Amino acid sequence: MTPNLSKIIVVLYQRIKTVFRERRRKRRYAVYWSGVLEVCFPDFQKQIKVTITDFSGSGIRLCTEQIYLDERRMIVSNPMPELNLKIFLPERATFESEITIRWYNWSVEKCVFEIGMKFDSLSEEKQSLIDNLIEELRCQQPQQLHDRIDSDLSDIP
Repeated sequence: MTPNLSKIIVVLYQRIKTVFRERRRKRRYAVYWSGVLEVCFPDFQKQIKVTITDFSGSGIRLCTEQIYLDERRMIVSNPMPELNLKIFLPERATFESEITIRWYNWSVEKCVFEIGMKFDSLSEEKQSLIDNLIEELRCQQPQQLHDRIDSDLSDIP
């Protein structure tokens, strides 16, 4: 690779990295946990199975095949339902929390709805459990790809 081309690649990478930089307050960790989302409208309640795919200190991303319950939409409705999530943690007790929907989208690749949710009103005990989970995930997760790219590119003269 010519020196000019390598410099161009480095500059392009730095610009792309700036545009797509992580904006979340807390780092996400990839997980694959089962859960149940309890959706409570004033006159109707239902539980749906979900899969948690990302976990952070402030919330989760989950996947579900349905957002319509008894002709009601769990995402946008008036009034909004109360949401309670139970996560079945491997080798641990069940974690339960009230949550709020932050965003959602349809994943064409997975044929599921992906929903970003924020934990609400965490007790000290629940926050401590989250902190312990994050510490375990931090130790288990491999280095992120962009960290490796950064170190590889720093060696280019």
